Amino acid sequence: EIEDWIPNKQYYKNDRVFYDNSIWRCTEDNTLFNKKYFEEVEEIEEWTPNKKYYKNDRVFYDGSIWRCIKNNTVQSVFNKKYFEEIEKIIK
Repeated sequence: EIEDWIPNKQYYKNDRVFYDNSIWRCTEDNTLFNKKYFEEVEEIEEWTPNKKYYKNDRVFYDGSIWRCIKNNTVQSVFNKKYFEEIEKIIK
């Protein structure tokens, strides 16, 4: 599980947060979201209808990060048979 970044919360080195469609890792204890104290680990794009996804692509959908488990053709609605939930975003 990854937590959405919360303003004024104490974060410690190596904590991970979800902010602005990316996963960030804290590099120094702090209470601010400042790129000085966090490094971007991975950008996660929002799932988009009618787009082709390939195995191991990662997307953000419905409060979670999902990994594509098999290549799929264009889908108009999110289909869990092509994705597995890998991390829930805690709000």
